[in-house]
Amino acid sequence: MFDGIVTWMARGLAVLIEWIWTTLDNATTPRITEPWFVTGLVKPIGLLALAVTIALMLASAIQAALAGRPEQIFDAFKQGAWTLVATGLTITVMDLLLGVVDQASAGIWDQARPDLQHLLEGVISVMSTSAMSGMGFLAVLMMLLMYFALIGVAVSLAMRNSLIYVTAAMAPAVLASSLLPLFRESSRKIIHLGVALIISKLAIVVTLTLAVKMMANATNIAATGDQVQDGVGALGLLFAGVTCFAVASITP
Repeated sequence: MFDGIVTWMARGLAVLIEWIWTTLDNATTPRITEPWFVTGLVKPIGLLALAVTIALMLASAIQAALAGRPEQIFDAFKQGAWTLVATGLTITVMDLLLGVVDQASAGIWDQARPDLQHLLEGVISVMSTSAMSGMGFLAVLMMLLMYFALIGVAVSLAMRNSLIYVTAAMAPAVLASSLLPLFRESSRKIIHLGVALIISKLAIVVTLTLAVKMMANATNIAATGDQVQDGVGALGLLFAGVTCFAVASITP
């Protein structure tokens, strides 16, 4: 009965790993240049940001003129021009960075594809060997930890996509608010946030590739005939794989 439970969980784990891999290949690139997003969301926010920018520029210029500080007038118009240019280039630059990161991630994925295929073929057989019997309840515990870690990776990828959309949509409004000295640092922060979210995919891919390679090597454990010894060897390598999946899930 115990062997049946472990085998059943191993089959589900193989399906989950394959699904995560397919998701990374096909569904981790936000389409921020599509009409539904640009026309339906970014454009109205951009128009609002433009109105706010013009209003703040005029207010700053009037305040500087009344205070007799012409240098502040120049600073207001300079900051306003920077805001308009940055707002206009936001979607283009983000889409370019997404393309670069996707190409780099695809190159790393290509190095791990043979290991993934080997892992999917071997995970069920390994989980049903004498090593798993030697692990006892730890076998089930490791499987559960692997499930939680992989689900965490899926949640992290979905959150990354959503946050990139939110960052791209709110960037015009945040950049417009930077005309005020009080919010001058907000533009830098949202740029840092956008870059960090985009680059995070590369960190996730590197970590997942390492996890897949570790687990693929775990399926190559040579049986010694000693259930306890085999269980210890499998536990160490599988725990390393679980750790990498867990790290990938919290990378963003």
